Amino acid sequence: MRAELLLSVCLLAATGLVWGLPKVWPQSSTPLPNLTSDNLPSASLTSDSASSSAAGSSAGNPAEALAGSPSAKNLPANSAQPGSDERAVGMLKRSLAQLRSAPPLVAQLDLQINLLEREFRGTGQYCQAGSGIPQSRWDLALGGQPDGLTLSQIFDGRFFYRLTIQGKNRTLNYVDLYGARDLQVLKTEGIAGLNGWLGVGGLPTMLEQLLATHEFEPPGEPELVKGTDGQTLTLTRIRGRWSKAALRQLLRDQIPPETLANDVLWERLPGQMPHAVELMLGSDSYLDAFPYRLVFYQFQGGEGTYAVQPIFELKLHHVEKREAIAPEQFRLSADGLNPVDDSKDYLNRVRLFTLFPQKN
Repeated sequence: MRAELLLSVCLLAATGLVWGLPKVWPQSSTPLPNLTSDNLPSASLTSDSASSSAAGSSAGNPAEALAGSPSAKNLPANSAQPGSDERAVGMLKRSLAQLRSAPPLVAQLDLQINLLEREFRGTGQYCQAGSGIPQSRWDLALGGQPDGLTLSQIFDGRFFYRLTIQGKNRTLNYVDLYGARDLQVLKTEGIAGLNGWLGVGGLPTMLEQLLATHEFEPPGEPELVKGTDGQTLTLTRIRGRWSKAALRQLLRDQIPPETLANDVLWERLPGQMPHAVELMLGSDSYLDAFPYRLVFYQFQGGEGTYAVQPIFELKLHHVEKREAIAPEQFRLSADGLNPVDDSKDYLNRVRLFTLFPQKN
């Protein structure tokens, strides 16, 4: 099973590619109460020595204190404390609940990837239908025209579409999830729910899969940052890494057992796979526990000595609540295309990993 099909939390960053389309929603002219991209603390996508100290101090400018990529000292490759911190899990569950019950949302995106010796920067847009309707759309674009890459991922509640455009080449893949309507998912450690495994949703799906497959450290101390509109946003950093149980499920046929026998030998995992994640949750009077930034990392090195390398950073900014989002935004025209039906293969993979899980 290809790792990139399992890493929906990385927005297909596992392949070193992203998807997106030019913006299709008009920008609101009303003042936004949330931070812009420039105000959000950023993780520098450069490697950090395993012996280096924590980046910055909490005194002074909070953005500067949160700006650097973490070192192996404060983001260890292996933790002696098994399981997740209850406070961190509680905050992520609160964020998940807020996203599931939120009104329609639209957010602008900034993306940076540094993976497999390739670097990308991109922009785009995310939207979700809100009010419990499982519809979402990610649009991302990398590079300029005419050879830039644009990809789009849409979930309308039944069909999952992925449209890729580069130059004159246009490809459309889709999955019909009707065949999974009666699939019973066993409660197995390291396996997300059906939507989480399919990776067909938006931010709620990301959080669902992270909660099921990662172990989280205690959250960092809250930091206060002022936005361009003068409002104060409370930011909380939460970090986690893959659990052994999840890695055994995902990579059952790809790695030898000794890779996960004691401490995880990260260097033996597939080269495109992220090892750890950092989320920045922000709360104010407009949104509560919203994931304004996600950064995925790799532990690079070997034999227990690792440097921490950010490989994928996604920022969400100018987040807007809408009364409604036009249904057309969750539809896709196949005119002039030969759609590829991946339903059978996709559902067979899900059945394998959910009905016949690896024993941990």
